[in-house]
Amino acid sequence: MDNLVFEESISSEVSQSEFISKKWLYVNDINNGNYSSQIIVDTTPLANSGGYVNWSEGYLAMPLVVAVEGPAGSNIGLDNNVSASHCWAFKSGFWQMINSMSVEFNNQNIVQQTPFLNVFRSFKALTSYSLDDLQQGFTTGFFPDSAGSWEFTTTADTASGQGLSNNRDAPFIPISTPATNVNGITTLYTSSYAQNANPSNTGIGSNYSYNQGVAKRGEWYGYQPAMTSATIKGQDVLMGSSACKSVFRSIKLTQAEVGSADKAVWSVVAKLRLKDLAEYFEKCPLLKGATMRLLINTNQTTISFAKTTQSAPVGTGVITASTFTGASTNVVSNGLTNPIMLVSGDLSQGSATLPTGAYTLRLSIYRDAVLALTPVNIPVRLYAPVYKMNPIAEQRYLSLAPTKRVEYCDIFQYQFTGIGAGDSFNFLVSNGIPNIRSVLVVPFLSASGNATNFNTLLSPFSTSGATPDPVPISNFNILISGVNLFLNNQLYDFEVFNQELKSSNQLNGSLTTGLSSGLISEDDFTRGMRYYYGNASRVLPSEEGVSRSVQILGKNECGRQINLMVFVEFMKSMTIDIATGARID
Repeated sequence: MDNLVFEESISSEVSQSEFISKKWLYVNDINNGNYSSQIIVDTTPLANSGGYVNWSEGYLAMPLVVAVEGPAGSNIGLDNNVSASHCWAFKSGFWQMINSMSVEFNNQNIVQQTPFLNVFRSFKALTSYSLDDLQQGFTTGFFPDSAGSWEFTTTADTASGQGLSNNRDAPFIPISTPATNVNGITTLYTSSYAQNANPSNTGIGSNYSYNQGVAKRGEWYGYQPAMTSATIKGQDVLMGSSACKSVFRSIKLTQAEVGSADKAVWSVVAKLRLKDLAEYFEKCPLLKGATMRLLINTNQTTISFAKTTQSAPVGTGVITASTFTGASTNVVSNGLTNPIMLVSGDLSQGSATLPTGAYTLRLSIYRDAVLALTPVNIPVRLYAPVYKMNPIAEQRYLSLAPTKRVEYCDIFQYQFTGIGAGDSFNFLVSNGIPNIRSVLVVPFLSASGNATNFNTLLSPFSTSGATPDPVPISNFNILISGVNLFLNNQLYDFEVFNQELKSSNQLNGSLTTGLSSGLISEDDFTRGMRYYYGNASRVLPSEEGVSRSVQILGKNECGRQINLMVFVEFMKSMTIDIATGARID
């Protein structure tokens, strides 16, 4: 510390900016308002701006519409009705909207179209973000789910939904008489319910009594400018619906805008940072004149469900039990993951006060076709900053690095289905992939294992996609060209976590105390964040570029049938002429 004070005192360094301007530009997609399947973004206008584009700062702004249609007389769309305000939530990370994405650079493919991109990017975020990076969650929709708050049931009609669920957004309150918590919400938990609950999950404020990620994600987009409750203290006077729409703030629309008292609609702007979607954008240098084309296949969904209130003691006004029945999903636009979830209907949870009846929950891009409603007439946009250098700095930049070799990772994805409870597995993933850097195995319950007609990736109750399913795997190993990646098969949780996962994408491999990243602790891993990872980048120089086979083996210790999703990360490279943006190789 003393040395730092001394050095700062004698420093005579003059800071001179290498840039004379920085301007944020945007380009609209070329979909013309049609988002039924693929989004196409052409960056030619940015390439013709005459400056250097910094793609690592770029992001997509995607207008989303969430609509809940209730039964006649439900009045969920009334301006002063909050019964539907917290009945849904996004899964963690707005990249859940993307099933796959390819990138073309000057008409040549550089990032290949790989399904379930959202699953891999969730792993990257969970293992590379630091706690300080979570402030970006309000931009990217990324608030990690609680690993130990999940439930599982084979019963069709339950408060949190059938199969695997992790959709509770408020703590347990295990008491036997009505009470009022600190937020003024009256709730009731019967003593029998508390006795049946997992003992480790009981108690107000328990880290694992509810999914804190769901609660956090539900907070910021739920602003209701027309709400007449005194709890918002007149915020609608200064920031009403018209003002919010003008500045594109995420809001719940007013009844007048929706046109029905039985329909509630939210307008949400999702921001997707390019570097969260593909490593290429993180490694890309400042470029002038380079054109790119993004082709994005989306996840959009429609969920039909019924709400049943079972009992409410006379005189208390408190719902003591409620359930979801008959939930089903229809993922459209070639989507393979449900990016949105229903919040639990249990006591004091987000869907507890929904009136009984049949409901539909829809998530669409730009426009809700059923209601013919476009809350904000702004298409999907790509924003990126364009820098203009001063002549001396530009000359120096081009002389030091007239060409730039960009090395980045891309992914292959494979899936293996129908692995029974207690079964061992041994799968050949691929006969030959060059420049392998890592292998990631992500387990999910199958439709059969989930005791539903949909697997957990399509489930409206689970966080799957943003997280793996809580599936223990033992005797795990990865074989690269027939050679074990691990000396011994990994048998125990602490081996899987400490030997590989802990250092997967973390700053300095988590070797430095006081300077690290990664949001998955060993406790998170053992409770539910069960990614199985292997670093395969350590090879002799003579083996670089040689195609190698990939094989995985292990045993499903879960009591249900599972599917395995395997991602193989491999290195790609390209050389770019910095002055013109032309690709040289």
